[in-house]
Parts: sequence; C-alpha cells; structure tokens
Amino acid sequence: MKRLALILAVSLLFGAVVNVLVAWGCLLRKPFPGSAPWTRGGTAYRWPITVPATWPDKPSSFEQTYGTGWALHTTRGFSESTGINFAGMREHTVEVWHCGWPRAALRAIAITSDSDDPTTTELLDGIPMPGFLLPLANWKPAYLPTRPEPKAFTINTLLYGLPITVPLLIIRPVRRWRRRRAGLCPHCRYPFGASPVCTECGRSLPARAIPESPT
Repeated sequence: MKRLALILAVSLLFGAVVNVLVAWGCLLRKPFPGSAPWTRGGTAYRWPITVPATWPDKPSSFEQTYGTGWALHTTRGFSESTGINFAGMREHTVEVWHCGWPRAALRAIAITSDSDDPTTTELLDGIPMPGFLLPLANWKPAYLPTRPEPKAFTINTLLYGLPITVPLLIIRPVRRWRRRRAGLCPHCRYPFGASPVCTECGRSLPARAIPESPT
C-alpha cells in the first residue's frame, strides 16, 4: 500500500512538473508553418476581473488572440485624463494569458494603466519572463503564468503522469516473476531450495516458487 501511494505521488509530481514546462513551452515555441496566431475582437461589456475604482465601470473593447497552446484576452477601457494620451483620454488594459496543452492549465493577469506618468503594469498570478527568453516567444508574452486552472491542470497532470505510472506499477511484479522462473528468491535473488523460507533473507517464499521434493 505504501509503495502504491509512493508511485502515485511520484507520478503526480512528475505530471505536474511536465505540465508547467509544457505550458510555458507553448509561449516560447515558434508557430508551425501555417499556424500563425489569429485575432478577433469587438465591444466589451464587463471587465474580466475586479478593477480599481478609478477605472470606468465598463470597458470599451476586447481582443482575443489565439495560438497553439496559448491565448491572450485583452480588455480595454478609457477614462478622462489631463494628459495628452489618446486626445485627453486615459487607457486601462487587462491582459489575461492562458497557456497549456492539451488544456489551458495556467493563467496570468497583467493590469496596465496609462497615465501622465510612465505606464505602470501590475502582474497578477504570474512572473516576469526572463530577458533571455523574450526573443524565443512566439507572440509577445512578457509573463510566465503561474496560477493553475483547477480542472485543466488536473487533466493535464494526469495525462503526463500516466506514462510513468504504468511502468512503475508493473516493473516490480515482472521482476519477481522472472526471478521465480529462474529459481531465485523474488526478494533477494538467492537460489532457493525446498524450504518454504529463503535461507538468505528469511522471507517466506510463494508456494509456487518452492520446487517439489524429489520422490
């Protein structure tokens, strides 16, 4: 039972690590020929998250960009400003990044507010992408998502953990079976005799592993 629990824990940990690496790799992978990102947009009626009180109640537009294993949802709104941005308007942007394969398992949110001062960006549920990785990005992500989407993350983790779960479950029974066929103790590989107990390790031998006494 302990061995089974250990195998499941190792498999889930392996699947989770691979899941994150694949999700981040989707942001860095160059597009396949003929699979360039495509974009659609329109009028937005609500913000995807709770925004600061100084922002307008409703956004003005949205834009969705999709690639293989990733998606970017951008929502914009404008409010009056004393500066010169957009002819006296102040722009507010919420970017929601999703990445992962086969399901979008990770998410990051970036909130940008354009004002008279230099543009400020607040990053939620993500980490800034290291500078040496930016040239590899297949679109324009500046962040690596870190917040799991529970359902999608679970599905991907199980999918990536399965390939090592099966070998770990069958390798021990197969090894013991081969030892018994070779006349060896399944536990310590010591040649057994007619005794029901291994004379080397002291463990009980399966009944079928004990050779019949000559008559």
